[in-house]
Amino acid sequence: MLRVDFTKRRAAFELKGEFELPEGVRALGIVGPSGGGKTTLLDCIAGVIHPDAGRIEVSGDVWFDSATGVCKPLRDRRVGYVFQDGLLFDHMSVRENLAYGARANKDRGEVERMASDLGIESLLDRSPRDASGGERRRIAIGRALLSDPRLLLLDEPLTGLDGVTAGRLLVYLRRVLQQRNVPALYVSHSPSDVMHVCERVIGISGGRVVHSGDVASVLSVSACTGPRELSELRSIVDVRLVETDESERASIFETERGVRIVALGGADLSKTARRCAVAIFARDVVLGSNAPQSISARNVYAGRVRRIEKTPTMAVLEVDIGFALFTEVGYGALREMSLAEGSEVFAYFKASAVQRLL
Repeated sequence: MLRVDFTKRRAAFELKGEFELPEGVRALGIVGPSGGGKTTLLDCIAGVIHPDAGRIEVSGDVWFDSATGVCKPLRDRRVGYVFQDGLLFDHMSVRENLAYGARANKDRGEVERMASDLGIESLLDRSPRDASGGERRRIAIGRALLSDPRLLLLDEPLTGLDGVTAGRLLVYLRRVLQQRNVPALYVSHSPSDVMHVCERVIGISGGRVVHSGDVASVLSVSACTGPRELSELRSIVDVRLVETDESERASIFETERGVRIVALGGADLSKTARRCAVAIFARDVVLGSNAPQSISARNVYAGRVRRIEKTPTMAVLEVDIGFALFTEVGYGALREMSLAEGSEVFAYFKASAVQRLL
């Protein structure tokens, strides 16, 4: 669907953008260290800046071709571009911001439907100044999608948000991309965010595409994923609220496959039909070879190691417990427990480690 092959030099730095977004892939993650060329790549695709040489093509429509002199301006490329700061119009209401992006052929209810999809219905008649950081990002995403883009570009939309707010925006983003047939390029430093939203990933370092693969392979892109990013690795799970345990002051959630997750704090059972999501950081998950006895952790599961990725400081394991659960394991424990792909293990974490996102 999208074919990119161009070069762009900026001062002493040269970007060589060369990759494809195949037909049928909803979202492509772009990861890499700061200064590697990720934003420059998006700017060239959008038409904010022009490559020095090469070609950019979307479904047979040539946006840039240095050989033939084609260079479509940004307004003719139908790109929805969401910048890190959102760039909202604070003198307009949220409704007006969303409607500003809407193409003329959108019916009047489309703004309300988009607001509902993104969970910002209560903000429609207020100023974006009254919105939180996460809500402002959702408004920006809605405005971009209402422009009826052929391609959505997201440049680190979670930057600067706290963990819970970022997780909430991530859940909304995945839902809206699933509901709307718009392919997206998603730049992020977070492996778990990319795995939650995208289907494929490329890694960019030093102005070059150094990796391309399925979304799970983002964990193995050592040139693009540093210790800080791996320390924020988390499992994000779609669930629904099924029970409140007053004696434990806990809420019980259930996945589509029937896996139950206990979290601290009560919740409103009138919202049991509503979809929600929870997050568990990899650093909070412990593995054992045998079923633990009399421990304080309320979430204990038998599982199987599906994947092991080795980083310079630790191993990252993906464990199948009915959903993909990530955990960090030191190399000493990895050897002592003889952990390998296919190993049967028990995974457990405290109810206090479960973050409710929505």
